[in-house]
Amino acid sequence: MENSMIEAGMKQYLGWLLGLLLSMACSAAEIVAWKVPLSRLGGIALATEGVVRCKAVPEASPFFKEGDEIWDLMGVGTEKYLQKKMTLDWIVWNASSGRVIAKAKWDGICAINGTLRPI
Repeated sequence: MENSMIEAGMKQYLGWLLGLLLSMACSAAEIVAWKVPLSRLGGIALATEGVVRCKAVPEASPFFKEGDEIWDLMGVGTEKYLQKKMTLDWIVWNASSGRVIAKAKWDGICAINGTLRPI
């Protein structure tokens, strides 16, 4: 009886451990916003080649409201302005709220944050 309880406990412990390890192996992208002037992003402006106005928001997020003026910054070549090659799902300028909003894995978020940090 005692051995079966120990075996059941070990199986449960190993299940939790396996679940924890699998969750650490998955890297999720996050949506983050910074309320800063667009020019803080390496001198990008709306007139910069590659910046285009979006017809719709990239995806639903609390950072977007109906009627927002959204500009796509992906066509600019972010590594030129951020001085680091990174993988971004998307990065936009919300002119209505004055926010740079990006979806990326944490290395991309950290690189953008390093560029946009307060002066």
